[in-house]
Amino acid sequence: MLEGTLNYGYSSLYKIHLLLIDIKVLDLMLTVSSNLDKYDGKSLTFAITDAIAEQFKKNDSQLNLTRDPMSEIGKSLDNLEKHYWLAGGTLLGWYRHCGLIPFTQDVDFGLYAEEYDENIRNHFLGHRPSYLWGALGLVNDSLEFRLHTGKLTVDLFWAYKEGDHRWCGYQVQRTKFRRTLPLLSELCSGDLFGYRFSIPCDPVEYLNSEYGMNKWNLPLKTGYSWINLKIHSVWNNVAWLYATRLYTRDGKLRSDAFAINWISKYYNYTIETIPTFLNIVPDDPPPLGPLKKVLVYNTPPTRKPTPVTQIKNKIIVTIKKMTSN
Repeated sequence: MLEGTLNYGYSSLYKIHLLLIDIKVLDLMLTVSSNLDKYDGKSLTFAITDAIAEQFKKNDSQLNLTRDPMSEIGKSLDNLEKHYWLAGGTLLGWYRHCGLIPFTQDVDFGLYAEEYDENIRNHFLGHRPSYLWGALGLVNDSLEFRLHTGKLTVDLFWAYKEGDHRWCGYQVQRTKFRRTLPLLSELCSGDLFGYRFSIPCDPVEYLNSEYGMNKWNLPLKTGYSWINLKIHSVWNNVAWLYATRLYTRDGKLRSDAFAINWISKYYNYTIETIPTFLNIVPDDPPPLGPLKKVLVYNTPPTRKPTPVTQIKNKIIVTIKKMTSN
């Protein structure tokens, strides 16, 4: 949300909240702001609110498929006594749009890693409407739960405390990225669609840490980037076997060809089954399988990939050198 004081050529100043709902609304605002003499406060307000109302009509279906799962997940986390907050583009939508980013494709929640226990996995296994589709990372390293409703993806990112900040993991193939976040020593509440959600008490600080100082003010459908995202390391061969667990809609661990291929396509060893350990490397892991005749995986480059939209589309990372273990 941008708050500005606009002078329309009258003796008084009109203070309005500019809700940047979509690019079309932004275009309208830029037009009226450069031709303020043609508007008085009343007509300018009508022009903006009419454009916003029209955009809400177009986004009604998106709102319906997003609002109910979000509220249900929030209530579930409250009942499980897990602290959470709206994160990433979801927080940005709440703050900048007073709703959703119209072209958003998923929902992000952040959670304290130190509060993790298996109750949360058990709750969302086979859950309706948002069931646990995949658990990525390890419990003590870059854990992410990916929930699905069938039409919407909801990501739960665990944020690990480290010194004066937190970080959460982001996984692309076998590459581990880390996003640095504020410490978030306390959380506040915000209203979204009539429901209470936890949010960072200083959302501006949080958004600046994610996107850059005030670079999140203008809506971008593509080409945005996280400034706090850096390559950290690559899952070693042992950890990679336990860093991905996929589930059926009924809450069963997937061990079919799809699940095996998810691991195997970035792995130089032959695997035939999925280990039952839940995102934890066992103290005495079994030996690796035989090497494939054709090695398929190497380590990626050390530069940060941008833009983020390319990461989410799983653009293949260029291979540089062989993994060492």
